[in-house]
Amino acid sequence: MVVSKYLRILTDSLVEKANMNDEKIPDNLLESNPIDAESVEPIFLDFPLESLINKVDQDRMDIFDTILRTSINRTELSFPQAIALLRDWEVIARTQLSRATSPGHLFSPLDIPEGF
Repeated sequence: MVVSKYLRILTDSLVEKANMNDEKIPDNLLESNPIDAESVEPIFLDFPLESLINKVDQDRMDIFDTILRTSINRTELSFPQAIALLRDWEVIARTQLSRATSPGHLFSPLDIPEGF
C-alpha cells in the first residue's frame, strides 16, 4: 500500500509536468510491470477484506512510509528514477503476494532477491 501510494503521487506529478511541457512519458513508468506468477488463482474470495485491512500494522506502515519519503528526498532522485525504482519494489511485493496460500502469508516479511 505504501509503495502504491508513492507511485501514485510521483506519477501524478510527473504526468502533470509532462502535460505542461507537451512531453510523453514511457508506459513502463506509468503502468505496473507484469509479475512472474504461474497461473495464480485467487484463494481469498470468501475471506472478508475488512478483516485483512484491520490486521495491517499501521505503525509499521508509517515507518515504511517515512523510510520511503526520506530516501526519495535525501537521494534527490528525479521522478522517473524514483518511479522506476518503486516499480521494481512493486514487482517483488506483488509477486510474493500473488503466491500467498493463506491470509497469514499476506503479512510475511518481504523476500528480497540476492543483489537487488
